[in-house]
Amino acid sequence: ITASEDGAAALYYNGTSRIQTTNTGTNVTGVHVDDGATHDGDVTFTGGSTTATWDKSGNTFLWSDNAQIQLGTGGDLTLYHDGSNSYIQQSGTGNLIIYGSGETLATFADDGAVSLYYNNVRQMETFASGVQFDNNIVITDSNKVLCGDGYDLQLYHDGSNSYIDNNTG
Repeated sequence: ITASEDGAAALYYNGTSRIQTTNTGTNVTGVHVDDGATHDGDVTFTGGSTTATWDKSGNTFLWSDNAQIQLGTGGDLTLYHDGSNSYIQQSGTGNLIIYGSGETLATFADDGAVSLYYNNVRQMETFASGVQFDNNIVITDSNKVLCGDGYDLQLYHDGSNSYIDNNTG
């Protein structure tokens, strides 16, 4: 143990300084192990090129660009932002399922279907050759259903009349 009046103090293990006091608090060299850790204040986790910070005053965990949140054994679910885009990546078994207040909103299967739900009932699903709607397709007045590369076929309602328009020339 070394200490200087109005200065630093240090604890040594086998000739190596492990705990030092500084003008702002303490510094631990090596691994600090505690049981039931409680840290009162902001905490910053510094990685090789990214950081994550617990902001006590904002009750917020802040992740810098490219810092990833991985969940599940083996990191099956990854969340991150790269500075331009935000990503949710499912790499484990099963599907990525998005829930609302106790009901399914959407499901996403690797190399498979995307399904959208309303009130916990599937309304739309993608598949290899297109999209399947399980109920009505609603197009409001003055909007059109356009078919074909040059929109050769148009279906619409103008508020008074319904039209099927074959614009093939």
